[in-house]
Amino acid sequence: MSIENIIVISIIFLLMFWLFWKDLSSYKGDSHQDFKSILVSTGVLGTFIGIFIGLLGFDSSSVVDSVPKLLDGLKTAFVTSIVGMGLAILLSIIQKNRSGGEAENEITALNNISKKLEKLNSIDTNIKSLSSNISSVKDELKINQKDLFEFLKEKLSEIDNSLKEAVQTLSKGATEEIIKALQDVIKDFNNNLTEQFGDNFKQLNEAVLKMIEWQNTYKNSVQEFEKQLKITAENTNESHQNTTALVKEFVETNLRSLQNFVNENNQVLLKNIDKINTTTTQNTNALITKVGEFSNEINNSLKESVEQNQQANKKIKESLIQLFEQTKNAVSTTENNAKIISEMTDNYSKIADVSNKLEAVISTNQNQIQNLENHLKTFAEISGEAKGITSELKTFSNEIQKSLTNQSEALTKLTREIENQLPNSLDVLNKSLTSLTSQFATDYESFLEQISKLMKANNIN
Repeated sequence: MSIENIIVISIIFLLMFWLFWKDLSSYKGDSHQDFKSILVSTGVLGTFIGIFIGLLGFDSSSVVDSVPKLLDGLKTAFVTSIVGMGLAILLSIIQKNRSGGEAENEITALNNISKKLEKLNSIDTNIKSLSSNISSVKDELKINQKDLFEFLKEKLSEIDNSLKEAVQTLSKGATEEIIKALQDVIKDFNNNLTEQFGDNFKQLNEAVLKMIEWQNTYKNSVQEFEKQLKITAENTNESHQNTTALVKEFVETNLRSLQNFVNENNQVLLKNIDKINTTTTQNTNALITKVGEFSNEINNSLKESVEQNQQANKKIKESLIQLFEQTKNAVSTTENNAKIISEMTDNYSKIADVSNKLEAVISTNQNQIQNLENHLKTFAEISGEAKGITSELKTFSNEIQKSLTNQSEALTKLTREIENQLPNSLDVLNKSLTSLTSQFATDYESFLEQISKLMKANNIN
């Protein structure tokens, strides 16, 4: 390969890798610069440059010497085109993978945001309801204050009127007596003035001192009253802030307790339901397998009994036909039992009815077995060959009894497990409900205490 071809290839490669890096780095930003088509076009440009270099060195007079130069130019052409197309394909693959992952992340983020917005909306509604309740309480307090002020005004006006009337009556009725008393007092004063001048002067000084002390105490009481007014104003502001904080804490604690309660009860119920489903499926599968095994044994024993009794008398044949029909009825009853047991998985509330039905079926089967034994006794009297048949049928009846007892035991176990698990789950629910109600009661009592304090502070004002 010539030096010219190497220089051209290196320049084109550098240009293509720079475009590749520029496109890839700008894909994450806001303004994406797409250079995939430019990469392909630069590769094609390299092909044409390589062909051009090969044709420049081609001499038509000496074809043999100029062929190697032409081939070097063609190598340059194909290498640049292959690299350009490969880089463009690689860019498209990388960008598609990133866009798919980002889309999934965006979807999950939007789902999370929607869930959080729903929670915030619920919290906002609760806060609005609480604020409306608080505003209603404030309105009631204002109304009560207005009623108190009006009541006090009415009472004060009545007291003022009564005092005025009393003063008028006193002034009218006692003017003459007061004048007489004043005349007597003036006379006594004039008589005793000279005698008691010193004592009266001392008493007057004491009275003046008492007046000064009273003025000082009155000033202190006025100042204390002003301080109390300021303190009550500050207490009202603090109580208002405390009520808002308590309301927020009350909402948050109740929401958290409700969420924890829902999560704990959901987990307990799911665990109990899974346990019940596993136990019912295991019991039903065991019952179905046992019923299938016993039905196969019944069919085999019936075939053997038919083969052995082909040579018997007509009466034996008729009795065997009756026995065959009775066994068919027993098989049909067992199949019905299997269907009933399979339906138990879909509806747990019908377990008691199914158990009662199975008990009735067991009783009917026992009656059928007793009838079979009675027929077998009659057959034993007719021929001695029926003794083997009776033994086989007795074993058959014993197997049926065992299967039915196993079925009844499995159903009783299932009902006992359900009865044991349901009270546990109900106890858990009751405990959680009692704890939640107790927390709500304590929070509500504290809230009422704060509101009562606010009302007392407003009444003091």
